[in-house]
Amino acid sequence: MKNLILLLLFSLFISCTEKEEPIPVNEMKNTTWEATDPIADMVVGGTNVQQYEFTSDTEVQFIKIRNGGVRSSEKGTYSWNKPTLTIMMGNDQRAFEISGSLMISGTQRTPSGGYLTFQKK
Repeated sequence: MKNLILLLLFSLFISCTEKEEPIPVNEMKNTTWEATDPIADMVVGGTNVQQYEFTSDTEVQFIKIRNGGVRSSEKGTYSWNKPTLTIMMGNDQRAFEISGSLMISGTQRTPSGGYLTFQKK
């Protein structure tokens, strides 16, 4: 009888323990996304690329590259609520949609009328 009571108490304790929720993984962290910049190619010439490097859970670095060399870089913040990504560069808010290995801009247009699309590297 004593063993039965101990077994019941033990099973009650196990069933009442708090289950830990898995910590969500930020899939953007430590990734780099790149797109050719056709407008800059036409305006300033050469081969121009835009890059976003997501350096932490909230920080991003925007890099402009011309002919393989860094032309400028700027730090900002981001928030991600799948599939929508919002990047803040100072007062400039940029919206994107993530679809697999593509990051599609909702604000940056291309000369052909589409939206600038970044590829995950």
